[in-house]
Amino acid sequence: MRYFNCHTHTFNMQYVPDGFLGYRMNMRVAKMVNAVMRTEWGAKAIMKTIKPFLGPQGKKTLAFLSIGLKKTQDMVFEELIAKYPKDDDARFIILPLNFQYMGVGELHISYQQQLADLFEVKKKYPNKCFPFVSVDARMGNSDY
Repeated sequence: MRYFNCHTHTFNMQYVPDGFLGYRMNMRVAKMVNAVMRTEWGAKAIMKTIKPFLGPQGKKTLAFLSIGLKKTQDMVFEELIAKYPKDDDARFIILPLNFQYMGVGELHISYQQQLADLFEVKKKYPNKCFPFVSVDARMGNSDY
């Protein structure tokens, strides 16, 4: 069977601004959680401590954060592929995000670098990975 996952992401915590979690929680708390989640020991401690107390939405957010701890987009993509049956022909449209215009802080890594890293995944998985380019009218034409 052929699957088409037409909405997935491979970016990780290194591509998002410090205030990214602010759209789901208080900005002050979001920045603290983000700082801790950027360290391996901190992320593991938070996940282990709070998981038993979370409801379905909280567990979904925690799963999202755990994906963000992967070191590369390639690692995120490989984990995604592993969720599908091995004998199926799954294909994935990967949606990068330009976080520059979200108003939640400065980027650590540029959107252009996120795209370059995503295209490396495309080279490795040419028949499975199909990058989609995020366009924001506020970008103008100089950010490409």
